Amino acid sequence: MSIISDIFQELWNTELNYKGMPVNFFGIPRFLRLNKYTLSTSLSRMKSRGLIRRNRGGWRLSQAGRRTFHNNYLLLRRFDSPFRSDASKNLLLIFDIPEVKRKYRNWLRTQLKIYGYTMVQKSVWLGPSPLPKEFRDFACELKIKENIKTYRLAGKN
Repeated sequence: MSIISDIFQELWNTELNYKGMPVNFFGIPRFLRLNKYTLSTSLSRMKSRGLIRRNRGGWRLSQAGRRTFHNNYLLLRRFDSPFRSDASKNLLLIFDIPEVKRKYRNWLRTQLKIYGYTMVQKSVWLGPSPLPKEFRDFACELKIKENIKTYRLAGKN
């Protein structure tokens, strides 16, 4: 995870402050492990992009920052594989996700690897079925389900 993701996560629902710095439930800023110059530079960049703002209580996420964090945080979500490692690969999954949704494509490929799928081509994968409901629901939430086609392969008799 990047420093910007760490900052987003820390500021997302933080209401507690100590000396102007948001702290976690235990009162410990997660930023203490970071180089002070790196943190200062990242905060400055985020402020110039309008992602954070400073008020008398310290740093806070702006509305644009909350939207950005929410969109990026969605893609950090991973689902554990319900499949055994020796499960038969009887589902062909083909997707065509537009370039403007590249992050979603990359998330999908990562998730398919977690499920034990094998890449045939970059957008053609072979793996076990059926895909879990939580995965299908999340694909709907990302609005990429219509870009994914699945075909059940005939099994051995």
